[in-house]
This record gives sequence, C-alpha cells and structure tokens, in this order.
Amino acid sequence: MSAIARIETNQRVSRVVKAAGLVFIGGQTSNDYAADVKVQTASALEKIDGFLEKAGIDKSRLVQSLKEPFI
Repeated sequence: MSAIARIETNQRVSRVVKAAGLVFIGGQTSNDYAADVKVQTASALEKIDGFLEKAGIDKSRLVQSLKEPFI
C-alpha cells in the first residue's frame, strides 16, 4: 500500500493529493475575480502548473481532466 501525500493543505481541504501513483487536484479558480475570463483562465492554469510541479509531474503526464462538477 502506498502512502497518501497531501500538498497545499489547510483545515478544510488538500489542494493536491498523491496516492497510488496518481495525483488529484481539486477545482482551481483565479484569485483575480474582477479580471476577464481569459485572464482568469490563465491564472487558474498557472496555479495547476504550480501544483503539478510540487507533485513532481507536468501536463505531459496527464491522463484525464474533468470539466464538469460533480454535484
């Protein structure tokens, strides 16, 4: 059994979780809510790139990305 690693955690959530050789990243948004959609998208993607780097991987190793929320 592999260990579970949590990256960027606070009392409520772990932004990134590594388990069983997989990396899971929670929904990310821009911190600049007044910006247009193009700027906000670029900001969110930069955050994801940073989380992937902290997890030791990059986008070339992505298997799946989900765009619909689970509600």
